[in-house]
Amino acid sequence: MNKSEINYIYLALLHVGLALVLFYIPFLSKIYALLIAVFGVAYVVNKNNRNNEVLYVSAYLIGAEVFIRMTGGNLNNEYVKTVVSLLMLLGFVLSGFSKSSIVYWLYFLFLLPAVLVTMSNQDINLEIRKAITFNISGPICLGLCALYCYQRQVTFPQLQNILVFFGLP
Repeated sequence: MNKSEINYIYLALLHVGLALVLFYIPFLSKIYALLIAVFGVAYVVNKNNRNNEVLYVSAYLIGAEVFIRMTGGNLNNEYVKTVVSLLMLLGFVLSGFSKSSIVYWLYFLFLLPAVLVTMSNQDINLEIRKAITFNISGPICLGLCALYCYQRQVTFPQLQNILVFFGLP
C-alpha cells in the first residue's frame, strides 16, 4: 500500500470514530458543524485557493450535511447552503471568476422576480424573510457554484479528491 492509501484508511477510521462520538454525544455535532466552516475558511485562505480548495471544503460540508442533521447539529435549515455560498464568494475574492460568464449573471438577474413572487404569495402572518430565504437560498448557492466552476480547470486527481472529501463524513 502506498502512502495515499494509508492516509485514506486513517481518515476513514478517524471519521468512524468521529461518527461514534457524535452519535453518543449529539450536542458536539453543533460544534463539529461550526468547526468545519471555521477550519474550512482557514484552510482556503491559508492555501490561497491555488488548487480549488473551496471545492474540497464545500464537498466535505455537503457530505457532512446529512450526518449533521441526523445528530441534531444543524444550526438552521439553510446552514450548509449559506456556508457553501460564502465559500464560493471567498473563492471569487482569492481566485477571481471568468469574465465571460454572462449566462450565470443572467440567471441571478432572473432570480430577482422570484423574491417579488414570494413576497406577494405569502400570508401576512408568515415571516417573509424566512420564506424568501427558504425559497431562494438553494438557487443562489447553485448559481454561485456554477459561476465559480465556469471555465475553471479541475484535473482528474482533483476530482477524485473532491469525491473523497464528499464521501468521508
